[in-house]
Amino acid sequence: MILEGSRHRNGAKPVSGNRAKARVARTIRRAGLGIALILAAATLSTVSPSRAHAASAAYVQGRNTQVTSGTTASLAFSKANTAGNLIVVYVV
Repeated sequence: MILEGSRHRNGAKPVSGNRAKARVARTIRRAGLGIALILAAATLSTVSPSRAHAASAAYVQGRNTQVTSGTTASLAFSKANTAGNLIVVYVV
């Protein structure tokens, strides 16, 4: 029989059987959850989705003009521009 207020050699209070079983069950659950999380992280880090690659550059259209007099020049594109097109202008 354990008297109220009695202590073990290490100074801890005695724990009843039900509490000890609950602690063990909780510890096992936490360990299992930890292992499952580690395995999930390892699986997700090794199985990565394929990476998208940029399309290769293609020459789409080219136009030129030469200004002989004045201060402005205008030149329309032969096709409509789309997203991702690079417009280069060279001025001397």
